[in-house]
Amino acid sequence: MCDNGDMANHEMSLREFDPPLAVEVLVHEVRAEAYERWLQADHEYWTVAEAELFPAYAGKEVWLCPGDEFHKVTMIIYWDDLDAWRSIDPSWIEEQERRFSAA
Repeated sequence: MCDNGDMANHEMSLREFDPPLAVEVLVHEVRAEAYERWLQADHEYWTVAEAELFPAYAGKEVWLCPGDEFHKVTMIIYWDDLDAWRSIDPSWIEEQERRFSAA
């Protein structure tokens, strides 16, 4: 578990978007020794591809919680709208996942 310290020392902020964004949250466990290569492959096969192919792709954050054997990686992916995100062809996702896993 990542400890971010005492919340009393942190300011809260809220960003509102109009229209609201669709937010995809993915959580992965990645072997610590493979993390850098995994992150490079994720960037190549997912981040770049989605940004190039899907105009509704609005950005991505990667949050790392390091561990000795495994790192917990949380990805927050922003889409301009839910319908655009839902319209992505599942066969494209399956093919990207196959290519990503092979890398």
